[in-house]
Amino acid sequence: MSKYQYRVRVSSRLACNNRYGLEVNGSIKSKPINELINLYPKELWEKLFSKGGSSLSISLPCYNQLEEKIKIIAPELIEERDKKKRIRRAQAKARKYYNL
Repeated sequence: MSKYQYRVRVSSRLACNNRYGLEVNGSIKSKPINELINLYPKELWEKLFSKGGSSLSISLPCYNQLEEKIKIIAPELIEERDKKKRIRRAQAKARKYYNL
């Protein structure tokens, strides 16, 4: 056992170099997350925040990279996400206050 032995990464979040199959225009594109961020950022964002609950979860550096790309391409998606976040936070506060 080495003095500098690190534990194995056990997170379920996908790293930037992991491949993921994203459905775009009816066909599935299987590429690393980095390439999907550059080629199909809007579709990846919609998959990440889909209504039915997405199984996709990406690491924080990838998410930040995607968010920067979305701010340029479609800033209304960021506003929509922030609005939902504020509503959820207010509902949680109300549940806590009224012990629901």
